[in-house]
Amino acid sequence: MFWQDGTHHLLKSYQSETIELGTDGGTHMVSPAFLLKGRATAARLPLDRLFLPMAVVDVSHHVVRDPNYQLRIVDIKRWEDMHGKLPQGGLLMVNTGWSKRFWGDASKYFGTDKNYRKGKSMNYPGIHPEAAQWLVSQRRLFAVGIDTPAVDHGLSRKYESQQILLSANVYLINNVDHVWALPPAGATAFVFPMKIKQAAVVPIRLMALSP
Repeated sequence: MFWQDGTHHLLKSYQSETIELGTDGGTHMVSPAFLLKGRATAARLPLDRLFLPMAVVDVSHHVVRDPNYQLRIVDIKRWEDMHGKLPQGGLLMVNTGWSKRFWGDASKYFGTDKNYRKGKSMNYPGIHPEAAQWLVSQRRLFAVGIDTPAVDHGLSRKYESQQILLSANVYLINNVDHVWALPPAGATAFVFPMKIKQAAVVPIRLMALSP
């Protein structure tokens, strides 16, 4: 190995790893290509869709009472009454409080037992299809994120919100942690997707700069 001074040093040992993972584990991005042939994959998203003004809508108080609560239009309008319109070309992040409470415990996080991958029902909050439709018709967002496994709540079998948003070229970010630490408005999101050729779903590193 050559060091900065140009000298050569023989190392006795070094550390190296090999990883194998599913692309939808941990915090990950779902691009429009997930459902729609010919749409942008994660690697083809332009840079201006990866550095975004952020809006954080908090519905955690509803989720305490109803673990399958879905973000409603009224929740978004209440946020806008306080902070102005959702930022154009921005990222809407939904704070359900779910990852803060249950991340690290799969049965609680997915809202079911260890057999959740075998067709058992799941229970966790999400975004109501009516709210998703309102967002794509009334506002211009580039991305929507949530601190749960998916934008559709756990009981959903049609995944309507996902279909509505992806069809409008709004990419999704699932399994986000530390949403609760962000301000409702004013933060900037930096989305760093793993560049995997032709992959519609990829792990990401998500960072936020708070004012």
